[in-house]
Amino acid sequence: MTHKCKSGQHTWIFKEDAEKCCNGFRRVLVFNDPKACDNVVLDLLPGGVSYGYRWEPV
Repeated sequence: MTHKCKSGQHTWIFKEDAEKCCNGFRRVLVFNDPKACDNVVLDLLPGGVSYGYRWEPV
């Protein structure tokens, strides 16, 4: 099941992400700081660099 954001332009797997998208938040890419992320990607980049995303108010 997928969820649309407020504008209807973006589709998300998680309802919590859809509620923030186009609703006063933006998604930011974060490197080497998994504790600062809402969602951490399990696949590492070359050199063992971890990354993930977090929501920030616009």
